[in-house]
Amino acid sequence: MAVKTVTSLVYKTLASTPSSTLGSSPSSTSNTLASETMEFAQVVQNCNKFRFNEEQDSLFRFFVLYHDKPVGYILPSFITEMNWNIRGFEIDLDKKTVLLNMDLDPGESIANACDKALVDFCAKNIDKIDRLDLWLQQHHRNDDSPEYHPILGLPPQISWLKVPSPVRGVFGIVTAGAHMTMYTFKSGNSIPHIWVAKRSPHVTYAGKYDQLAAGAMAPSDGNIPIKTMAREAMEEAGLLVDMETRQVTTKQGERLGNLDAGRLISFYDKKNKIAGSESGQLEPGVRYTFELHVPRWFEPKPCEPDAIEGFQLLSVDEVKRSLKAGDWKPNSALVMLSFLEERGLLGNGERLSLDVLNSILEYETV
Repeated sequence: MAVKTVTSLVYKTLASTPSSTLGSSPSSTSNTLASETMEFAQVVQNCNKFRFNEEQDSLFRFFVLYHDKPVGYILPSFITEMNWNIRGFEIDLDKKTVLLNMDLDPGESIANACDKALVDFCAKNIDKIDRLDLWLQQHHRNDDSPEYHPILGLPPQISWLKVPSPVRGVFGIVTAGAHMTMYTFKSGNSIPHIWVAKRSPHVTYAGKYDQLAAGAMAPSDGNIPIKTMAREAMEEAGLLVDMETRQVTTKQGERLGNLDAGRLISFYDKKNKIAGSESGQLEPGVRYTFELHVPRWFEPKPCEPDAIEGFQLLSVDEVKRSLKAGDWKPNSALVMLSFLEERGLLGNGERLSLDVLNSILEYETV
């Protein structure tokens, strides 16, 4: 299956979504579903806690430069609580818009001016967002690169625009990431076992389960999902991914298998206190999913102890129980649920129709 790449994004107001649609809003889930199905419906709801249909009129649309479509939606509380007295930001309270539009100094590039405005926004709101001080420390050091998130859906001329990761949920921009589900088969068993990562206590969603390798798309990835996946696989599990053939090997040259492309998933969340420093922020997101079948002799080893506590091999039943117990990072739970459904590993009482996997974001792909 070829990987579809998002080329443009449009926020849409949906009518009532069928209760069995993964990615539906919490208010659209029927209370007539069987109890086990309701438990999996809750997994879906945990990653779709923001009711865009109901809240859209109260949100401020975020525009950049001359692009005529909003690239994000901002909660009104962020308009009143944050310091917006920064060169380059224009707020229209009547139209409920925020525009990033720079007047350049002589010799100044538009890219540098936009970046400076966003860094200034972080500096003037350092006491409003947890861990923003750490990001600024990284920004001021030459030996450590701070994390940014690309703004998706822009024309090529301004596709370089990026937002500091700690405030991406303040601006409500769409996040993108790549997730790899690794699985294997034990001897004589036709049901897969799944390798999962347990997140460290030092990161958001501390102690929650995650895919074996997963991470956000970086601006340098150029909106190429396999590039994101290859970087995350190397950083988190020490696995080499050939971006042309999709072949995956260990650092020692042992061939493990080939990456298969899975579904493209979208969601719209408002993060709660479980998210740690990102609590209260909006996250509309798309996730590119990949799957890797590895030999049963292979045991992955984590390469980022500060981010990953360890890898565990779980049975399908253990995965189901952990999903229902809320033991997963929310968007990673959607990826896991999709994997189980696609392989017919959900029982009749558990099965949801997961064909749509989209709630608020309408996107064009190539």
